[in-house]
Amino acid sequence: IDVFGNHVISSSKDNTLKLWRLKPNNNYECLITFQGHTGSVNSCAFSPKNGEFVASVSEDHNVKIWDTMKFINKPKPKNELVVSQAIRTAFAHEKDINCVRISPNQKLIATSSQDRSIKLWDAKKLQMTLQLKGHKRGVWDVAFSPVEKLIASAAGDNTVKIWSTDDGSCLNTFEGHISTVLSVKWLALGLELISGSADGIIKVWNVKKATCVNTFDKHEGKAVSYTHLRAHETPEHLVCRLLLEKKK
Repeated sequence: IDVFGNHVISSSKDNTLKLWRLKPNNNYECLITFQGHTGSVNSCAFSPKNGEFVASVSEDHNVKIWDTMKFINKPKPKNELVVSQAIRTAFAHEKDINCVRISPNQKLIATSSQDRSIKLWDAKKLQMTLQLKGHKRGVWDVAFSPVEKLIASAAGDNTVKIWSTDDGSCLNTFEGHISTVLSVKWLALGLELISGSADGIIKVWNVKKATCVNTFDKHEGKAVSYTHLRAHETPEHLVCRLLLEKKK
């Protein structure tokens, strides 16, 4: 799932994506169903600046780009639409693709896979520009830095890595998790990272010092995702808020 304004894009094991819009009564209406993948759609992402396109990846090993420009902030079609033709399609990985992300400037798309690699793609042409190799097991999540030409990755080898999006070099490896790292996000305008692993452990990392500055171990299951930090919210406040919301 990804969010742009009052729109949500969702992906499913039924091989489709759906575009939803929040109505004034706080209910969601489905605007479009995107069909074209021949396997479960594992991840999807909005273009973060304007929501004009969506990227998706599937167990069919393909990455696709879909046009959403004509539907964002436009009147609802009389009938729910079905779109079966993507703007671009590329065969991306030899094994299942776990994640897709779009860079803040919308010029790059990143995909990560069980083949232990990350690939960077030109977002307009959907042509691969770099392949990042170094993880010893499948890569479950990636995240572009909000301010620098960097991308972070989380993998089954229990590590988090930071890579240059200019030349594909690995700049740092964060070790400390003892289980598969399933998710990673940037915090504090790129000064910190937060990662979650299959044993329920959440860690916060200082990027420049390459050190773990906090560990949370209150989850009973896998720590697979986070919501965005609210204004002025620290990582500690975020974890406490999520735990309280879970109890409710």
